[in-house]
Amino acid sequence: MFDEGQILNGRYQLLSLEGEGGMAYVYKAIDLALERTVAIKILRPEYSGSETFTHEARAIAKVPHPNIVTVHDVRQNGDIQYIVMEYIEGQDLKEWIRTDAP
Repeated sequence: MFDEGQILNGRYQLLSLEGEGGMAYVYKAIDLALERTVAIKILRPEYSGSETFTHEARAIAKVPHPNIVTVHDVRQNGDIQYIVMEYIEGQDLKEWIRTDAP
């Protein structure tokens, strides 16, 4: 995991860990240049160098749809690969399924 308050590429300041999956962590962050809240998906270190991660970012960015988050940026900070996405306030899908799914 990464430190809250850490700044990636002099632009994105991590605020809080919002979730994690098998390959990545998702943080709420601030885009310091544009002064907006974003979500940052950071690839776990053991998967760094994966082209799949970059392909995922490109694939998501090519699909404009109201139910898919917007990708703002894809970057690397040393060995850290990450995708910067639109941040949406609310519960995550896993939580929604547990509480509201039939």
